Amino acid sequence: MYDGAADHDFKMMLGDMNSKIGREKMYKPVKGQESIHMESNNNGERLIDFAVSRNMIVSSTYFPS
Repeated sequence: MYDGAADHDFKMMLGDMNSKIGREKMYKPVKGQESIHMESNNNGERLIDFAVSRNMIVSSTYFPS
């Protein structure tokens, strides 16, 4: 998908999405393994879908807090 930015550019999205990203194994490549929630809610799934569609990751769940 073309979003106007070059592939080598750093892309960051900030905001309060009211999302809970869980520990589901199918989402591991996008979200890592450091989530505090057991299951994702609807907003969490939408955030993961958004990240996947733009070749991004959810970094807040990639590193221990």
